[in-house]
Amino acid sequence: MAVVPTQLRQIREDKRLIGLVRKYRLIYDPRHGDYKDVELKEEAWQDIADRLARELQLTKTRWRNLRERFVREKKRLVTLGEEAYSAKDPWPLLEDMTFLWDFIVHRERPSKTFKAEQVIMQSFLPILPRPEWVDVASDQGASSDNIEPSCTLKRGEETKLPIKRERDLVEEEATESKLRRLLDHPSSHVSRTLYQK
Repeated sequence: MAVVPTQLRQIREDKRLIGLVRKYRLIYDPRHGDYKDVELKEEAWQDIADRLARELQLTKTRWRNLRERFVREKKRLVTLGEEAYSAKDPWPLLEDMTFLWDFIVHRERPSKTFKAEQVIMQSFLPILPRPEWVDVASDQGASSDNIEPSCTLKRGEETKLPIKRERDLVEEEATESKLRRLLDHPSSHVSRTLYQK
């Protein structure tokens, strides 16, 4: 795909914006001490907009669009692998935005097959009793034989085990493992870029 002069101009402007945002870590790094300081962030954004001779809101909107594109491209790179990604119209600003790599964490969506299996598995899980379901008269020496529910479940209501959180943790570990393998591969252009910084 040929790049026309207007696209080249936009790429140059975007590279300049990316370079300026990169200098203000408090904009993109949640671990930065001033990340939650709204006033400092606003001052940083105003400085960036002034240097670009753009309106503040247009500058923020353009950054948000670039960041969202980076998220999609990063996911595509991880999914396809570097060689296949490079062969299929790579985004020209990906390398400029690699400083965001560690600040973007993807959550893998389970496949439809996995969802169906999950529903089947959940239907076989035991329902855990809630404390309010049972009147236990410990003073009267109540045994499990004379425990009766003090309320009934409404249709479709149940208590579930915390399966979703466990699945999320496993998926997160799998994603991180894939990223590390990709970054640690000696032929990885992205890994060389990241390790040089």
